[in-house]
Amino acid sequence: MHCRHGINFMFNLLPLSEKIKIRHEYIMRFLVVAFFFLFITVCIGMILLFPSYLISKSKEKAARQTNEALEKSLQARDDSGFQALLKQTGDKIKVLTESPKAVGITDIFDHILDKKSSLIKLTNISFSDDGNNAEIILKGMASDRDSLLAFTKQIEKDSLFSKVDLPISNFTKDKNIDFSLKINLAQK
Repeated sequence: MHCRHGINFMFNLLPLSEKIKIRHEYIMRFLVVAFFFLFITVCIGMILLFPSYLISKSKEKAARQTNEALEKSLQARDDSGFQALLKQTGDKIKVLTESPKAVGITDIFDHILDKKSSLIKLTNISFSDDGNNAEIILKGMASDRDSLLAFTKQIEKDSLFSKVDLPISNFTKDKNIDFSLKINLAQK
């Protein structure tokens, strides 16, 4: 049958109960095909994963054997050596943790820079620590003798430093004095 606008209409001659049966049969066939492909996909996945499973099982077995061998060798060794090592390590840890008041190198430099006036220009700061003695060497330029002497006195007053050595040769000039100042840190 044709409409005047050129659209074709088809008449559906099937009764509603037949339409429902056909729809139900279509859904069942679709589900059967979908589950079949899902089953095939799972089977292929299992087949592809089986070699990996076998490899991981063999690695697990080897790891267990290695672990057992290590445990046996550790039991066979003398525990006193390990105890001494543990005690020594514990002592080192105590040394590191017992000194929360230890001053860091940046704190030391901050102390020095706080005492420096605008008349003092630092060109080099060196730090060395041999375990017994920590030493800082400052090099720079002072605009005059008084500012260099005041800077040195300020550092000497700080309890962080035990000794400040300013060679007399630094005072040979009146102005624009190149200086070298050696500072020893106080023992902790």
